[in-house]
Amino acid sequence: MTYSIVIGSEAAKLEWKAAQMFAVRSRHRSGIDVSVHKESEQIAAAGSISIIAGTPESCARIGELCAEGELRLPADLGEEGFIIKGGSDKPVYVAAHTPRGVLYGIGKLLRLLTFSAGSIHVPYLDIVSRPDKFVRGIYFATHFGNWYCQAELEAVREYLEELALWGINELLVWFDISHYSSLEEGQPMLSRLARFEAFARDVGMRVGRIAIANEGFKGQVGAGRSMLSKNCFDETDFHPLRARDREFGGYDTDICPSQAAGRDMILSNKDHILAPMPPIDSLWLWPYDQGGCNCPKCTPWPVTFMELNREIASIGARHLPGMTVNVSAWWFDGHQTGEDTAFFKFLEEDSEREQSWFNYIMAGAAEAKRWKQEGRVIPSRHPVVLFPEISMFDGVPWGGKGGNPAPRRFAAEYAELRDRIVGAFPYSEGIYEDMNKVIWSQFMWYGEEEIERIVQEYCRYYFGAGTERQAERFIYRLEDLVIGAETGGAAERLVTQAEEIGGQMEEWARQSWRWKLLDARCRIQANVDRLKRDGDNTESREQFRRAYEMVQNELNLHRGGVSLEPWVYAPSDTALNIFLGLDDVVNLTADRQTDNAAAGGNN
Repeated sequence: MTYSIVIGSEAAKLEWKAAQMFAVRSRHRSGIDVSVHKESEQIAAAGSISIIAGTPESCARIGELCAEGELRLPADLGEEGFIIKGGSDKPVYVAAHTPRGVLYGIGKLLRLLTFSAGSIHVPYLDIVSRPDKFVRGIYFATHFGNWYCQAELEAVREYLEELALWGINELLVWFDISHYSSLEEGQPMLSRLARFEAFARDVGMRVGRIAIANEGFKGQVGAGRSMLSKNCFDETDFHPLRARDREFGGYDTDICPSQAAGRDMILSNKDHILAPMPPIDSLWLWPYDQGGCNCPKCTPWPVTFMELNREIASIGARHLPGMTVNVSAWWFDGHQTGEDTAFFKFLEEDSEREQSWFNYIMAGAAEAKRWKQEGRVIPSRHPVVLFPEISMFDGVPWGGKGGNPAPRRFAAEYAELRDRIVGAFPYSEGIYEDMNKVIWSQFMWYGEEEIERIVQEYCRYYFGAGTERQAERFIYRLEDLVIGAETGGAAERLVTQAEEIGGQMEEWARQSWRWKLLDARCRIQANVDRLKRDGDNTESREQFRRAYEMVQNELNLHRGGVSLEPWVYAPSDTALNIFLGLDDVVNLTADRQTDNAAAGGNN
């Protein structure tokens, strides 16, 4: 049996890319070479299975079938919907109105095939699919020395391809200027982010940047340190333009915009950054964590923040005229009560203007839930995009225990907020929360899709059809462990189950980083639980160390001297003490900043 994927003679670059992605992933799972060629090159052969993909304009065969009524492309598929029809030893057609729709259809088809060594089973399919939400993004937290900062560019490219196949259509990144004294010093990271954006565009994604509204370069008003308590560096290196009076979460590089010199510095920074920036589709301005100022002149911060953003938007329009500007409400009411009220008053006044300078409002789950409970009315011209936290809820170091799947947790969160949002950008610190990214992407696509089907599809695609049911049950039990609903010997039982499931997997699945992260999660937690229950012993410590260092060094790429300690990376003994509740993360961070200051460091 031979297999081929055929695209139209007029296929767009993205259609070619999608077909090649299909062939590579099919070969990885089955060992079969799936040929990719244009329909004009097709040579029919007995015992062959063809997948024909394209639009009516790019592929003559699909155009003919649509004209004859054999294939029907509903008009309301829009720019991203698709149909899949055929299979069971007959040609399979993946058709859409646009190349992006073709890409998403090919991704769906991949996940519905059954792969085994030397075999690809194509079931009969008749699918019409269109996205529920237009905004289906992902935010890569490109700072603090995590996977996004350390991985080989080829690995990042492959990962973005994978996310695109799940329907993710926009990438956000951040150039955190608090790490650098100048743009020139940050050029390696700027070049890296430009490559990320090029990879994303290659798979049909829009691209955008997050920026702190009142951020400063290292050395302007501070040394690039986190503010773990209010005005905590005043006694050692007070700066009159530094943002003030935040309880927690700012950086000492944040600048007060209510002082004329501070505002000039902020706007000059933004002009300096935006002027040479390659074209992007969106800019998202951030208020807190990092950012913000709660001095008397800046309070209430949401009003000062929005007025500053209006000026930043003007700078952006001058340098990047096609870019939309959006604002975040992250942590509003977290530092001072009344911030929501001030923000919504600003929105009410803005609604009286014929046109607005910004588009979306991004909110965390805490803000979105609070606004819903309080009956806050959001202007229709400023839809809310959710910023789900999928990375840090599982403790510090982030990702240090391995995978953190939480399908039911996020299903409940989405069900509560679905009617209040137009999409989402999950906050990602790395690859260890891969399943959580996929879960949110599928909520955004299908709307009311049951979480069970999403988890089944994920397990089938990444762990093989032969173990999908066992892997699905394992995921739910692991979630109970992750969120603390399971205690006692649950982790040890999961270690046994992981060994049984892994033993039934094909080699490509068993050796995948996705499975290794989930398997390691059980082993790490089992050893932590054993040490809590039985007291210190060398064997459990050594087993913990091996699993932890494999997760951090080989999979997460979190490393000492490069990754933010202890939030992203901590040595094995320190991490174990954190997991055992023997060390406090905030005090560890404060101690490290004190040590660095004494040694002349900046972090």
